[in-house]
Amino acid sequence: MECHVSPSGFPNLSEMGTDAPPERHPFGAKKGRLSPSRGGKDVIPRRISPLAGLALAWSLAACQPPTPRLWHPPETAPPGSEWVEPRTGLVFVRIPAGCFMMGAEDWDNNRQWEETPAHPVCLSPFWLGRFEVTNRQFALWHPDHDSGRFLGLDLNGPELPVVNITWQEAEGFARWMRESVGVNAALPTEAQWEYAARGGLSPQWPPNDDWEEACRHENLQDESYLRRYKARIYPVPCADGYPSVAPVGSFLPNRFGLNDMLGNASEWVADWRDPYYYRHSPVHDPRGPERGTRKIVRGGDWHKSDAEPTTRFSFPIDGPLGARDPVRGFRVALPPPAP
Repeated sequence: MECHVSPSGFPNLSEMGTDAPPERHPFGAKKGRLSPSRGGKDVIPRRISPLAGLALAWSLAACQPPTPRLWHPPETAPPGSEWVEPRTGLVFVRIPAGCFMMGAEDWDNNRQWEETPAHPVCLSPFWLGRFEVTNRQFALWHPDHDSGRFLGLDLNGPELPVVNITWQEAEGFARWMRESVGVNAALPTEAQWEYAARGGLSPQWPPNDDWEEACRHENLQDESYLRRYKARIYPVPCADGYPSVAPVGSFLPNRFGLNDMLGNASEWVADWRDPYYYRHSPVHDPRGPERGTRKIVRGGDWHKSDAEPTTRFSFPIDGPLGARDPVRGFRVALPPPAP
């Protein structure tokens, strides 16, 4: 149905198929008639009958634009396909459907209690940001954000991962993408994150304690860090060339084509934290606890040594929704469309 609006902003009911008599305006009272007086502008009626008010409310509702349908890349795209969202420049990678054991299994001698019990999870295919969201991309939504400084380093470089953000701000960026960009964006679930980080691998990272291989894939607290900051630490025994945070995409991707899933910046995910959730987590597309007080953070960062468990595929940490951290950022997912 077409909706014609008069200069006053009111719908023209006589052109919308109403049964109003032609000699009287649908508002009813003569003094409430819209007329081209006062310099050719419509006069807003001073009194409206209840029936006419209902007609006006109906007509205004009819004039509202339809709710835009959120756009989503084709579900038929093969695994490993990439799609670039044109407004933000975010690159998304198609992650295949699959099943895996989430958490740390009994044979893992380095497992932490937070990673147990290991439990089967099967996921539908989804899209995940290849890189962490950068300062440049985040500024499209929040131009005044300051990622700050840490250990004398300016963290605001345009291609550095945005950090010092709360969970609400990470979710706010995803909501902005849904409402203003028109893309069905969300923070990844914890299960999606771990499955994507593993990239089809079951063992923890790095395999066979190959730290040189680790430094080709992730930005860690390593010998490059030690030379810069002279800290009393036991660094990872390799040098990745970055003493601190690195521009996104500076390291090799994993088997799913994703960069910096471990190292560089740790990442907020969608789930609430419940230390007992793994005991009763559903197998298919788990979305985490329904409520909580803290949100989960996944992946390590450039300020953490791999001797710590935070750079393991399966290790969750958590934080209050309003917490900020100079080594914490996020990435965006495109979940499967609702059926």
